Amino acid sequence: MRRILWWGGSALSFAGLALALCLVQVGASDHDDGESELKSRMLDSTDMYAWEDSSGNLVLAACYGNRNMARQHYPWANKARYKVHVSRASSNTSTPDADDDILFTLQFGEDQSNDQQTIDLTVTRDGVETKITHNNAGARLLTTPIGLGSSEQIHTVSAFGSNIRLFAGEREDPFFFDVESFFRVRAALLGSGPSASLQSSSDAKDFTKGYNVGAIVLEIPPSFLGSDIVDVWQSVEVPTFVKEFTQ
Repeated sequence: MRRILWWGGSALSFAGLALALCLVQVGASDHDDGESELKSRMLDSTDMYAWEDSSGNLVLAACYGNRNMARQHYPWANKARYKVHVSRASSNTSTPDADDDILFTLQFGEDQSNDQQTIDLTVTRDGVETKITHNNAGARLLTTPIGLGSSEQIHTVSAFGSNIRLFAGEREDPFFFDVESFFRVRAALLGSGPSASLQSSSDAKDFTKGYNVGAIVLEIPPSFLGSDIVDVWQSVEVPTFVKEFTQ
């Protein structure tokens, strides 16, 4: 598997994670869109990570939320649709067409007193949809709240004859960014500061260390994909005319 359309760049491991209305689609990703009464932080798309594990499965981690504080609970927006997109490609050099050959859509229920939310998962492959609310053991799909420890909700679900694993919850932000060096070098290049160089990797300071993100993680078998070459990306959609989000 190769070439991945993403925003960001370091790898998590699935095991390490313990493992209609007019819609507006987010068109970019970063780590500091901020919050407002119209948009909660959990509508902020940050990074997409993708890799092939030792078993040949494609693992996708779509992250949301900017600078979520450690040990703090940030519920997923229950008026939004969180989407993970997969597009088959014919070769390593072919132009991405952004077609949704495979689409995972997650909608979350109301935040519960135990900081968990239900998950409604819709899997669409080649235009055919299947809706999933329970895992293969018959249990309701749920998010994993902060501090649940070894009892993380890692669900195995069946879609189109394949088993897919799903996790949704907060994890430490894997994105690494030395913001101080960035602004020093930027000022030097623009002529508004003294000459500067990037820190060595051993001296660099990680701006996102200790902050969390909401992570949607999918482990997908190669037989489900229908191609050895795929492009992937994430998005979040919200109703245009909803004026406030309480989460």
